[in-house]
Order: sequence, then structure tokens, then C-alpha cells
Amino acid sequence: MAFNCRIFAHEGLAQMRLILPVQHTEDTVYQLTQPYVFSQILTVTSTPVSSDADSTPRVTILRIEVPDGASIRYEINPTGRNIQAGNESPILSGMNNFQWAPEWRLSVVDAAAFP
Repeated sequence: MAFNCRIFAHEGLAQMRLILPVQHTEDTVYQLTQPYVFSQILTVTSTPVSSDADSTPRVTILRIEVPDGASIRYEINPTGRNIQAGNESPILSGMNNFQWAPEWRLSVVDAAAFP
């Protein structure tokens, strides 16, 4: 069964101003910079699919969002590396943020294809 995986590229992290010191127990809170620089939707199946390379010079973080109840296996490919996601790749469900740079690509595959 196919499902959509969404990816969003951000410039980095922004330090948020704490209005009430009792609202959070840390001294600094960071959030992804907004707005995101680019986004893509990848249709995930049992065959690996890769994101398009983007040359935006400012990106440093990639957010990956996997729908509820689904999992992917993924490979992050810097320039010069071309590994397709497969059985030996890391697994991800939910969402997470990863190091990213211009011209990098993400390869994903449905984790259910590898019981």
C-alpha cells in the first residue's frame, strides 16, 4: 500500500524568547526556522524512491514526516553517495529532523516491505 511522506527543508534553528520563566524548565528553547525553504511529497511503496536534489544554499535541517501507522526505511545521501533505502537502512515512524545540505537526497522505502 502506498502512502505519502512529506519532507521540509529549514535554514536552521531559531532561539525562542521565553515570556514566562515558569512555562519551561530549560533556559533556552529552539524551534525550526520559519518559513521552510522547500518541501516535497514522496510517494512511498515497496520500491525505493528518492527526493529531488535542491540547490538552495541556506538549508541545514531536513524534517521528515511519516503518517500515523506507517514506517519508512531511509538513507540520507550527501553529494557523491547514492545508497537506496532497504532492509539494512534505519527505520523511522512519526517525524524527526536531520542534518541536511544543498544537493543532498533522501531515499525512502516502505519498512513493511522488509518483515
